[in-house]
Amino acid sequence: MSRKDNAQVEGQVEEQVQAEGQVEEQVQVQGKLTEEQKKANKAKANKAWADRRKEAKPRVVQFLRDNKETLGPIYDDLSLLVAAAMRDPSKSIKAKTPGEPSINEQLRAMLEAGPVSEMDIFKKFRLGEYEMRVRTRGFILAKDLTQRIWVKYNPDTGEYFIAGKGEAAPEGWDGYLPPEKAEL
Repeated sequence: MSRKDNAQVEGQVEEQVQAEGQVEEQVQVQGKLTEEQKKANKAKANKAWADRRKEAKPRVVQFLRDNKETLGPIYDDLSLLVAAAMRDPSKSIKAKTPGEPSINEQLRAMLEAGPVSEMDIFKKFRLGEYEMRVRTRGFILAKDLTQRIWVKYNPDTGEYFIAGKGEAAPEGWDGYLPPEKAEL
């Protein structure tokens, strides 16, 4: 890294430290801030941080390209670290695309087709026995009572199956029961 680049990076770090210090000083000077002011200050600081990160990315990438031979084997490691650090965290979460069925809808369709093994559910959804207990309670607590399905697990075969459908529990049901609602 040249002296000019080094001085430029040090200057940016100094600006960042000063910007963070100004926000802290503002809080100390004003004493108590309203929640709205705190949110506004935080949003302002986050925006400043994002802007600095956007400005730094091309310089860092250019530095890596210019010094690829000098860096040698560590170049690939630095490239990975820079790519991870520069990634926008809000874009890293995979959102459900419109029209794509939810996990509950997919599970329901699988169960309605017949018994489903615990391993198939785990491979497809990464849901274990505990998570499936939560999902089966959700099927029993359906808002639309006609859509309620009573899912049971057979530990001997390792399969989930529908024991009944509708508002009333199937005969011999020994699993979770929804709480009774008091009549008004």
